[in-house]
Amino acid sequence: GICHASCIAIHLSKMRVQSVWLLFTLMCVSSLISPIAGADDTCFTNPTVDSCMDYVYPEDKANADLDKLCSMMPYMPGCSLRDVCKSSSTLVSNTVCMKFNLLTTICKGDAEMSSMSGCKNYNALCSKGSKVKQCTEVTGETAVPTTRQANDLIKSICTEMTMDGCEKCTPDWEKGATLATCDLLNVYAYLCFSMPEMTQCDKYHAMCQANADYYFCKGKFPVSGSTGKPGDGNSSGSGMVFRRPPVMKMYFNDELPFYLLFKSWTPYTTSEYVGAWFAIFLLGVFFELLNLLKYNFEVVVTKVRAQKTHGNTVFGWPASVSAATKRTLAPPVTSTTRVATTDAKSSCCSEHSDVSPTPTSIELEAGVPQSRSQQPPTVGVSVSTSGAVRHNTHTVLRQSSIEDGTPTHADSQLAPRLPGETQLLKLPEVCLDIGRGVFQMVIMSVGYLLMLAAMCFNTGIFFAVISGVGVGTTVLGRYRWHAQGFMPHMGGMDKHDCCG
Repeated sequence: GICHASCIAIHLSKMRVQSVWLLFTLMCVSSLISPIAGADDTCFTNPTVDSCMDYVYPEDKANADLDKLCSMMPYMPGCSLRDVCKSSSTLVSNTVCMKFNLLTTICKGDAEMSSMSGCKNYNALCSKGSKVKQCTEVTGETAVPTTRQANDLIKSICTEMTMDGCEKCTPDWEKGATLATCDLLNVYAYLCFSMPEMTQCDKYHAMCQANADYYFCKGKFPVSGSTGKPGDGNSSGSGMVFRRPPVMKMYFNDELPFYLLFKSWTPYTTSEYVGAWFAIFLLGVFFELLNLLKYNFEVVVTKVRAQKTHGNTVFGWPASVSAATKRTLAPPVTSTTRVATTDAKSSCCSEHSDVSPTPTSIELEAGVPQSRSQQPPTVGVSVSTSGAVRHNTHTVLRQSSIEDGTPTHADSQLAPRLPGETQLLKLPEVCLDIGRGVFQMVIMSVGYLLMLAAMCFNTGIFFAVISGVGVGTTVLGRYRWHAQGFMPHMGGMDKHDCCG
């Protein structure tokens, strides 16, 4: 029994020694750890002590704070910068992407957001009088607008004019929200890059002057991978695509991309630009082709209406005039009859050296019937309401038409059939008027498209419009038809009227 009691005592004493040793070990470890923990707690509770000067807020804690902030309000400018930093390390400098720098941008630079729970540690560490060097050395992105500023600037721009990009933010304002939940920093920079002359873009220019390495100052803007055009920008592993927005400058420039007539027609690459140039060039040629067809259509319609008005031939008697009336109204044939032509006839014939001029006077022998070949080639006759007959050169009457009202071979040579003339003779007048209206509508549509293309202020496209119209006129101008003879709207006559 005594031995058993001794063994128990010895065992208990060993346990006490082990416990003491374990306790001593724990005390040593705690003594090593407690200075750090104490310094950490002290810098958050009293950052004005000298021991906190070299304290550095851990990256993982700063990242946790950013996660909390950006999950609550992802549209803050600081969160936009963070997204780009996570997406592409080549578009944003390492200084900008430092976790504590981004945290400072939100919690210090964006004063309205400093009360958020994610800024609690920052506010404690960098309170007034803090001696933590990190708080004074890291100032954040001071040139970046605050959430409120970016929101108000976008709203002002989109109220004045509807621009591409406004549709991302305006739905929230239409619902009565004070702050839009769109990507405020990138939308604001997008609008100002597209039209930098706007007065609301002073903050944007200040950002680019403070740091020209900002991605949006270089024309790189994040878009979703599903809508970004392949090859337009640098694609990151996270699926975000960066591309340059179309420019909308109110002066001539040669920048790419730009909107050309339609939102979907936006040349980004050189090959797309060359294709757009030739498309506008051909549109200019097509515009001149339409003008040519319209002019020729008017010539045919004029002749058709003249035929409907004056009978079988453009230059004959009205169909309602009988052959007997024609013989009655014809000039009397006497020994002294002279058919005098006007001065216009002489001047007309002198302009056509290839046509033998008709004599200015023709004497007819009295009482001697003349054969058809001996009769004067033309006799100018017009009939007034009183039945008087006067001679002129505007309405040509051949002897054959006087006798039987039918045109001779010579008559047909005066006004040869133009393409489509026979078909148009069968149409009612209203169809001709509708055709004229449709022609004009198409011409005006193409003309205004050319005008709007020139108004994109791209130098190359402007010259494409001018070149297309010029080449079209040069190549197609020779194919304009000219009426052979009477043209009511011109009041004119050609060599057949006066020279036979």
